[in-house]
Amino acid sequence: MKRYSQNRQAILECLRSTKIHPTADWILEHLRPEYPNLNLATVYRNLIQLKDEGLIRSMGVIAGQEHFDGDVQPHAHVICVFCGRVMDIPLTEDILRSMDSAGRLTGFGVISSRFTGLCPSCRGSENERSSYGSQSHV
Repeated sequence: MKRYSQNRQAILECLRSTKIHPTADWILEHLRPEYPNLNLATVYRNLIQLKDEGLIRSMGVIAGQEHFDGDVQPHAHVICVFCGRVMDIPLTEDILRSMDSAGRLTGFGVISSRFTGLCPSCRGSENERSSYGSQSHV
């Protein structure tokens, strides 16, 4: 088993302990009380290395910031187009069939699935619902 620096191990454990798909800024804020010398450059450098090693995944840029996932097992995601909230979706037979269907229709070898919509919090606000189409943040 490969040994990691204390910072890299802390970043990996932080990602694996949450389901919120955090940003580097969130990770830094979360870890800084225990690692006061940790800085954003170190967090990003370690995230890139962990991603390159296949231990984490990048969710891509959502609401202007890159988000990360500590769960590398196959699963799908749903992303709120208004606030950027990301939630995991287990790969049910229905989702697997839709991925297979998308692959057949497009010729792609579909390996993941991302759904978009409005999360329960954003759906609950009439103002946010009415601005859904014109002010999407994702």
